[in-house]
Amino acid sequence: MLTTASLPGPLARSKAAPVLAISQDPYDVLPSTVGGLSPAEAHRLATALACPDRFLIATPDGSDARPFLLALVGEARRRGERVLVLTADAEAANQVIAAILTQESAVVRAMVGAEDTESLPAEVKTVASRVLGVGRVEETRKRLTDTVREIGLQLEQWNTAAGTWQQLRDLGRQMSEPTPPSEADPARTAETEKARVNLPLLRQELADLAPMVEAKKAGKLFSKGFWKATFHADLTKRAEELESLIQQTERTLSTVSDQTPLPLKGPDGAILTEYRRLCESLAATGLTPPTSPTPEAIALAYAAAEGGRQEAEASGNFARQTLADLESDPAATAVQFLNRAAVVVGPRAALGDLAISAGTFDRTFLESAESVTQTEWEAITSTSNRMILMGDFLSHSDSRQHPGQPLTNGSHHMTTTVTDDLWHMAHRPIWSRDDGPLVAHVATVVGDVTREPLADRPEIELRFGTTADGAYVLAAVAFPVSMPVAVAKAFMAGELGEGQLVPLGPTRWHADQVLVCWPLLESHGEGVWIDLEPGVREQVVPMDGLPVTAAVSFDPALWTREAAEAWVNEKTRVARSRRTTVLEPALA
Repeated sequence: MLTTASLPGPLARSKAAPVLAISQDPYDVLPSTVGGLSPAEAHRLATALACPDRFLIATPDGSDARPFLLALVGEARRRGERVLVLTADAEAANQVIAAILTQESAVVRAMVGAEDTESLPAEVKTVASRVLGVGRVEETRKRLTDTVREIGLQLEQWNTAAGTWQQLRDLGRQMSEPTPPSEADPARTAETEKARVNLPLLRQELADLAPMVEAKKAGKLFSKGFWKATFHADLTKRAEELESLIQQTERTLSTVSDQTPLPLKGPDGAILTEYRRLCESLAATGLTPPTSPTPEAIALAYAAAEGGRQEAEASGNFARQTLADLESDPAATAVQFLNRAAVVVGPRAALGDLAISAGTFDRTFLESAESVTQTEWEAITSTSNRMILMGDFLSHSDSRQHPGQPLTNGSHHMTTTVTDDLWHMAHRPIWSRDDGPLVAHVATVVGDVTREPLADRPEIELRFGTTADGAYVLAAVAFPVSMPVAVAKAFMAGELGEGQLVPLGPTRWHADQVLVCWPLLESHGEGVWIDLEPGVREQVVPMDGLPVTAAVSFDPALWTREAAEAWVNEKTRVARSRRTTVLEPALA
């Protein structure tokens, strides 16, 4: 029988129980809002979501498993993950769907082969995979078929209207032709013609008279009656008259050419009647007629109609091609619709549903995982690389046998499952409660354990077992229910050198001292300070009956900040590498 003095020295826990490495530190990925979760629950949630592969959550009878599952799914969605939730049966799937629909609309309910959509609750029926997948394919096929037909009718109408547009253009050209001279106003035509003939003559006479006017002003014209026979005696007066006549003639021509163009043919009654008839014909085919009987308005209306025709033709070609693709592989189209959902929920029996079998997921959540069969497990593992399994694994917690081997639990015979085996391989708690006693786990062993009281402290029980490689080691130490958790923690640190920390949440180092704390535990009181080793003290607080680390203080005379960080990293290695947890009653 061992005494306290004969206990082994500091144990190399990492040699007896290899620690799996986790690439992502869960302490840095706590949910942005804990949403009513306790610090322990928030920590469990963050640790589970940080796991890069498979994380197992034990949910013994009485634990609040469903709300915790929904919290996990909600946080995964907040991080942008596409998730699959598998339940034990259809009723559980419907319950999960109903709860998720209150927060998330892009949800699909995977269906079992023989399951009737009409048997689903009303709110679940609308998101059934047959409705959102195959059903939507049929709706899309009908909609595309109708679109192709409607566009074909539109193009036929446009082709029929092609002659009408040509007739409208001809009318526009008729109304834009100049009026022939024979049809113009005779008086106005004579005046205009006279102005055109006289203007160049008047300009030439003025040009010839200009030098004489200048010579007279200079006094060079002295011969009496020299110009009387040819020109007006008063040269200056004649020049002024010519300038006035030229201006008047220019105004006449300007009025004709700029302000009132040459007369056009007005839309007489016959032309207007034909124009209205053609416009009504266009409107009857759904086309927009021109706003006026001018060439410009007709050209503008035709361009708009032609643009619409080209757009309809392109839409028709696209709809026909989409319809052909859909009819060639309707299942692929159904998968495209289903993969738009952010969350897929279904019973495990629905693993063959397209929403699951053809889906791509960032994470799979498995409820009631303790009852999964080997065949189901093989299909489930193909859904995603990251999984969170929830189930009553503790019922088989004493088994170290392989799946399929019989297990005796009291008077009942049970068979271990593949998830039992996963739990036994992954579950390495630091502290737990064993039907009351507080247990500190030291090493992972297989098979039965030998229990022996400590000679000088019989209230403390030592448990020994054999590791997978055949070494006989101290596996655990059990303390009485009445012993404070801080006292048990001090015993493990002082007598066995086992100082593994069990913190919760993000790590915070103080700037003015060598002190690290975990603020998530601030609401749990002062706790008890215990000595771990020279210059190192731990603040221990009880949570769910287990010792949890709230802070660690280092003597600055013995420790630098760098050395302290390295020590904390080593002492939290087991806690950070956990792939299991227990919802109730304690943190595993």
